[in-house]
Amino acid sequence: MGNLNVLSAEFVRQAWANLGTAADMFRVQDDGLIWNAIPGYGILYAFSPFLALAGLALLMGRNLSRDFQPSFALLAWCFASALLMVLSLRHQPREHRHVSFIYCVAVTMSLLWRHRALAS
Repeated sequence: MGNLNVLSAEFVRQAWANLGTAADMFRVQDDGLIWNAIPGYGILYAFSPFLALAGLALLMGRNLSRDFQPSFALLAWCFASALLMVLSLRHQPREHRHVSFIYCVAVTMSLLWRHRALAS
C-alpha cells in the first residue's frame, strides 16, 4: 500500500473489482478458502447478511443521533474494514476483514433477545 496512486486508472478499476468481490463475499460468506469458511455454509447463517445490515443501521442510529457512545469505536471499525476491503490493491478482500460483520449480527441478535417477549 506504500505506492498507492489514487489517481491511476488501475486503482479505480481494482477498487471497483474489490467492491464487487466484497459484496459477493458478504452475500455468500465464502472466499473459497477452506480455512476461512465451510463451503456451502459460510461464516454464519444464510440470513445473517440481513442481520448484519440491521446491526449496522442500529449502530449508526445509536452513534449518529446522540452524544458519544462507547459503541462508536465499533461503528468506526465497520467503516474502516469496508474501506480497507475496497483499497486493498494487492490482495482481494478476504473473510478476516469481515469480523465486523459478525459484530453487526451480534448487535441485531442482542436487540432481538432483549425484545423476545414481543415474539411470543
